Amino acid sequence: MPCLLALDASESYCSVAVHVNDEIFAVSEEQPRSQAQRLLPMIDELLTKAKVKRADLDGVSFGRGPGSFTGLRIAVSVAQGISAALDIPIMGISSLQALALSALTQSHQTSVMVLTNAHMGEVFWGCYQLEDDFCISKMGEQVGSPELCLQVLAEWTTRYPHTIVAGNGLLLPDFNHCDQTYAYCKTEAKHIAQLALKCWKQQQFGVIEDHPLVYLRNSIAWKKLADQPSLLAKNITN
Repeated sequence: MPCLLALDASESYCSVAVHVNDEIFAVSEEQPRSQAQRLLPMIDELLTKAKVKRADLDGVSFGRGPGSFTGLRIAVSVAQGISAALDIPIMGISSLQALALSALTQSHQTSVMVLTNAHMGEVFWGCYQLEDDFCISKMGEQVGSPELCLQVLAEWTTRYPHTIVAGNGLLLPDFNHCDQTYAYCKTEAKHIAQLALKCWKQQQFGVIEDHPLVYLRNSIAWKKLADQPSLLAKNITN
């Protein structure tokens, strides 16, 4: 089994994980303003705990977004530095997909729509399903108004009635009527590590140029709601 390091700073949560000998060691901290100072020390602390040397690492993965602009750049900078220093491949993992895996693991359901606060009056969202123990994206990641997100949610839950909704976007007033059970689910490195292992087996790790950050701003979601009668129909994949 490969020895893979994973890290994430896409939100205020700062987390690192390492997959070694078919086991995942992880540590997370709430660090809204100290991610740059804590990420590297957290990695060293975790590797010591897992009894892993830097030279043992086969690859490094990171939360590629969408999420905090500053946090994403911190994570990719650290991951890129480790990749270059150790001459190991790198992999960017969707922060929303990792959040979806967290929610599905907690709920034991197979369908989830995740939404996170994108600020500027918008939310990030994506729809995922659990297939063969892997979290699969069923539509493109989007950013837009809560109104637009609620339209997609209504269409998605009509198609998949047992869908759960997760993420801190639920804490916005527009979503007060939604079930808040999974509002505090977070993107964590341990879930990025799980997704990264699958990507490793599929030989998707590579160089940093193949794994750009995902911000989602200036996307199709900026269009008026009237111009998108069914965003779900346009983006859903079978």
